[in-house]
Amino acid sequence: MATYQSIKVRRVEGHECSLPQDDELITLYINGGFFVDFRRKFRQYLMVSAANPESKAVLKSTAQIRLEESRHLRKFYHMIHPFSEARITWEMIMIVVYSGLLLVMPLELGTVTQQPLVLYSKFVLDIFSMMDIILFFCTGYYDEKIHKIVMKPMLVFKHYIFPYFIFDFFSSLPYNMYVFYIDPKLSSLTYLYLLKLTRLPTLIEYIRRFCIRMELYSYKLSTVNFALWFFTLIWWATALTLIVYVRVEGDSIQYSENSDIFNPTMESCYQVVRAFMLVAMSKIQSERAVSMVLNVVCILIGSVLNMVILAQVMQIYRRHSNSRNKYENLMQEIGEYMNYKELPSPLKNRVFRYVEFKFQKNIFKEGDILSTLSKILKQDILLHNCKRMVEKVDFFKGLPGSLILLLVTKLRSEIYLPNDMIVQAGISGTAMYFIYVGTVAVYTTNEREICHLEDGSHFGEISLIINEPRVASVIAVTNCEVFRLSRKDFLEAMEPYPNLCNKIRQSALARLKNTRQVMNENEEEEHK
Repeated sequence: MATYQSIKVRRVEGHECSLPQDDELITLYINGGFFVDFRRKFRQYLMVSAANPESKAVLKSTAQIRLEESRHLRKFYHMIHPFSEARITWEMIMIVVYSGLLLVMPLELGTVTQQPLVLYSKFVLDIFSMMDIILFFCTGYYDEKIHKIVMKPMLVFKHYIFPYFIFDFFSSLPYNMYVFYIDPKLSSLTYLYLLKLTRLPTLIEYIRRFCIRMELYSYKLSTVNFALWFFTLIWWATALTLIVYVRVEGDSIQYSENSDIFNPTMESCYQVVRAFMLVAMSKIQSERAVSMVLNVVCILIGSVLNMVILAQVMQIYRRHSNSRNKYENLMQEIGEYMNYKELPSPLKNRVFRYVEFKFQKNIFKEGDILSTLSKILKQDILLHNCKRMVEKVDFFKGLPGSLILLLVTKLRSEIYLPNDMIVQAGISGTAMYFIYVGTVAVYTTNEREICHLEDGSHFGEISLIINEPRVASVIAVTNCEVFRLSRKDFLEAMEPYPNLCNKIRQSALARLKNTRQVMNENEEEEHK
């Protein structure tokens, strides 16, 4: 067991720590001035949130979240983190706003006389759209290609300015207010609101993230997206019908200040749905060519739409069997099994947490996947995950590269939940452990907590060489994935290198002696 010193550690939720607590990062940056508590809470509101499922998928441990918080505060203090509570709240608001725009704009485009209710509702929604543009420039993003969170302002600017900004900006300007109050002759400006349809992918992305936070799975998300596209098509086809009949042909559908704009709108919507679903041909309100063409177009779109609906239903059914939905089915089966066994609720919760952490809400057979790869690719994957951890061990420094590779192939993954005992003091050890993800606490034989170990750390290396009782206990503080190297596998790998093995044994004896001395000193201080 390595030498441990009592140091300040970060508070971990749910863990009653007896060590001196390290100050939260936020208190180091905001430590004076007016409204200190409010400013700290607000700044924390803009930083990465451990409760966000997206942050759990990208930043898998408390240590990684802390590093991300530190990077945010040190380098990008005035930016908003994409996995923050603030971003979650704003995206939920914008789901309502964009849905309202998709509902209100067809009503406006399909009328000749501006309705005050529609006019001012649209103006308020446009203000929120402009605010969303501003926040895009202030919010980082997660780049799925390089698997990194990008917070640098210039990169954020480039990421948003080219594909989206122009359409978003011109579609968010309040043209209706200008036309209504300044120049009614420029009513054609309102057609620029058609650019607002370019915000539909943004709305779908917001809904996707919302579904992830609500733990809705892929086939359900696909259903939501398809329904959104379908109803948007129907509603905007209704607006096009009104535009043709009212603005182009100048038919008799006119509105006064106090008239109800919804009756003719819903009538047109009814006719469009009938045409799209091939129930009947849309009612021709005029014998002009434009009306005839519109009806033919609606029927053609309806034919294509029916095929799309059938294909989408088949795709949704096929997606139901993918890895994420296999996970959902597995969780249901586990729940039914535990109900049959009448297990207590605390044990049920631990089982669910274990399965969730192990599979990360996706089911895949790692053995089958690795069996399809070449031996070299398998070694490359193992080296990527574990080589740095192995090389950190003092005993292993200077070992040949081939021996390091062999040790890496001997590692076995294990998962521990909070409060699980990984090793126990006084019990002879037969393996060492490398922490891949998670946080553990180290305790003396007197159950005194002396330190925390996090991602990339290791413990128990002396047990690889010497058959001695453990001098400390190690307990999981958070969900942990560790790699275990057994003494048997280590000695088999070291068999061709007897001189190196003896050298490691001497180092282990010296380390054990030093560790016991430190532990005894800590116990003496505790008694004093």
